[in-house]
Amino acid sequence: MNEESSSAQPEAEEETYVPSPSEYSRRALNQARARAREMGLAPTNRFRGRRDVRDRSTSAPGYSGAHPDPRDPQGIEKVLARVMGDLGWSDGIAMGRVMADWESIVGEAVAEHCTPLSFDQGVLIVRADSSAWAAQMRYLTPVLIGRIHEEVGRNLVTKVEVKGPATVSWTKGKRTVKWRGPRDTYG
Repeated sequence: MNEESSSAQPEAEEETYVPSPSEYSRRALNQARARAREMGLAPTNRFRGRRDVRDRSTSAPGYSGAHPDPRDPQGIEKVLARVMGDLGWSDGIAMGRVMADWESIVGEAVAEHCTPLSFDQGVLIVRADSSAWAAQMRYLTPVLIGRIHEEVGRNLVTKVEVKGPATVSWTKGKRTVKWRGPRDTYG
């Protein structure tokens, strides 16, 4: 009876071997190394090219010495200055600083009567609120350019154009007369 019962049981199926993902990658790496050897290439060694840490000679690769090196850590100010220069933002940011710090550059009294309007290609346009202040600013132009260069740290402004107060147009309307118009306050 034992023999019959053993023959009645189904035979166990053969298990098929399924390699793991790491086995696939190991096989692929070994095949790539074999192809490289066939082509005459030597496999790279991760320690090759490293220098001895005790070697302090300047001829040793990867040693910069005590002098500054581009590989040294850089401060954020240096990095931002380089990025702004690469993107061409330096002039715009410097001029924005002049516009924002106008009162500290020219002084409180002048800032009350003169305001910067625009900046384009080295020309700063300033609006004065009276013709007297416009004349005063024209005389102070060289001093103003020097002061801006001190504050910004670069030769950004080459010319200052001073505008008088915004004038009212007297030539509009049905009944206009040609006359010289007011002179003193509209400069």
